[in-house]
Amino acid sequence: MYLSPKRFLNDAEFREYLKNIRKIAVFDKEVRKWRIDCNVVISNVKSKSELTSIIQTLKKYVDIPEELEDELYRCITSLTTAYLNSSNLSFKLDVKVPRSVFDQLSAYCKYYNGRFYLKDPGYVSQVEKILEKYGIKLVYNRRLIESIRLKCTVRRSGGNLILKFNYYCENIVRRLNEVCTVEYYIEKPIFDEAGNYVETRIVKKMLKFFKFSMDTLTGISCIGLLDRILDVLRAMDVLIIYGIEEKEDIKLNLKCNFKLLPHQELAYELWSKRKRGTIAIFTRGGKSFIALKAIYDTRKPTIIFVTTRELAHTWMEYLSNYLGLNKALVGYLGEGIKKIREITVAIYNSAVKNIDLIRDKFELAIFDEGHHVPANTFKTVAVKLDALYRMALSATPERRDKNHTLLFAFCGPLLVNINYEQLVKLRIVAPIEVFKTVFAKGPEDKIKKLIDILSEVKGSKVIIFTQYVDTAKELWKTLIIKGFSASLITGETDPKNRKFAFRDFLKGNIKIIVTTTVLDEGVTVPDAEVAIIYEGSGEPRQMIQRIGRVLGYYPGKTAKVYELIDITNSKEKRAYFKRKWVKELYIFPGIEKYVEETKRGALFGERSEKLKMQTKLEI
Repeated sequence: MYLSPKRFLNDAEFREYLKNIRKIAVFDKEVRKWRIDCNVVISNVKSKSELTSIIQTLKKYVDIPEELEDELYRCITSLTTAYLNSSNLSFKLDVKVPRSVFDQLSAYCKYYNGRFYLKDPGYVSQVEKILEKYGIKLVYNRRLIESIRLKCTVRRSGGNLILKFNYYCENIVRRLNEVCTVEYYIEKPIFDEAGNYVETRIVKKMLKFFKFSMDTLTGISCIGLLDRILDVLRAMDVLIIYGIEEKEDIKLNLKCNFKLLPHQELAYELWSKRKRGTIAIFTRGGKSFIALKAIYDTRKPTIIFVTTRELAHTWMEYLSNYLGLNKALVGYLGEGIKKIREITVAIYNSAVKNIDLIRDKFELAIFDEGHHVPANTFKTVAVKLDALYRMALSATPERRDKNHTLLFAFCGPLLVNINYEQLVKLRIVAPIEVFKTVFAKGPEDKIKKLIDILSEVKGSKVIIFTQYVDTAKELWKTLIIKGFSASLITGETDPKNRKFAFRDFLKGNIKIIVTTTVLDEGVTVPDAEVAIIYEGSGEPRQMIQRIGRVLGYYPGKTAKVYELIDITNSKEKRAYFKRKWVKELYIFPGIEKYVEETKRGALFGERSEKLKMQTKLEI
């Protein structure tokens, strides 16, 4: 409806007319008349009495029909009241408000699906003032709103962590988004125009593991991030209603056929506080016994993740020897076998392929060789598994690509980090008496240098590491021809034949094992004293793991490590320079003292007895 003066107005009358008409109408330039606009009324008129005054003033200059008066009153009465829902802190405005009002409200509310949700109960006063300015009264129970507290029900469903809130709080949602976002780094090879490799660049990605639904006021995340999420909720004074029930205890009859050493007891005590965490103990420090203790004490369905079938079978030996479990009762996921039991050993690759089979079956997850967890495919297991309790074991958890951040996020923070020097001083591992790099000129000279080393350590038990099966086979044949007593163990070796080879090695019938990467990680090789790295990658972790194969301790034993490098082979040289710093981990001031003490065969009482129990291996 349009309005225009019914007579000529003098200057004073025009100013009064203009002042009032602008509060209820906009000027239409096409028809050169004022058009009534409800949004303008809402924006400028704060009360019914003020509108009455405006109408009475304008009636002196324009005709205002009764139906127009009713329309003007409806503009303010239809939006004079908005009701704040105390259950979810939201309200609805029945008529569209000006953009300026919406922008002001957006500072304190989140607009979703036609409703405004307070970002925080404390913002109610600010919102009330904004609405009052435009003639809208916010109706709510002040005492109830002031006393309301954010609540979050935490539960587990379908392998996910479910967070149900009683109202929307922007600060909480923002913080949960932050702690559930994990940095992840991808190594990207760079090539020149000719296709030649130039360098490797690390590209950072942000992986998000939190989603929030405004419809249901529900957040969804991963069980692996539970501790991070609970820490945020507690820090922001959220009332947590914890609805996660533990899975039932296992019915297996377990025995504890071992005792923890002091450093293991410390690590276990720290882990027990939350039943989550990463334990870094240098190779041969007895990490597995901490996990066995967790299995024994928690009595919950347990899955143990390993990298290889060899390590899987080693764990089955552990479960049998130290927890008294019949191997037939232990589950196995790997090599095409899908045998799920209350305690199951799973190879990472197989776990990824069968994640839906195991996702909600276990309450305790042991991630052996935990530095593998952040691998592009393996991380799926830690992300999707709904196990409450988690323990990651690794001699070297920190990764070159920085992705140990994901390991710590999903398995728990680093609790202890016990290095080689500390283990030597505790008499847990053998001190290294010789750490020598031998350079050769060509393959023939390399073989000759190897024979020289074997002659030098004659009588000792030796493991020779190669990188490739063909190399291992040729080397083994050469040693046999030259009269050495040696066994060959590769990934192709039948498990029974490997067992016989280890038995002969243990008894001293065989003094040399020639192997590939198959013995790099997790396989307990008893009484080996000398490691010869005949071939190796440039990966420092591989070097550390290989050296670890000869660090098993018993009174009187020292270890010897030799690297053989063919300087005519550019690939070998590059690999050597990439890993050469590893030597610094083993050579520390005063190591000579421990070498001499050990060579004298000093005994160390109860500690040695406990260690003897832990180094027992029945083959």
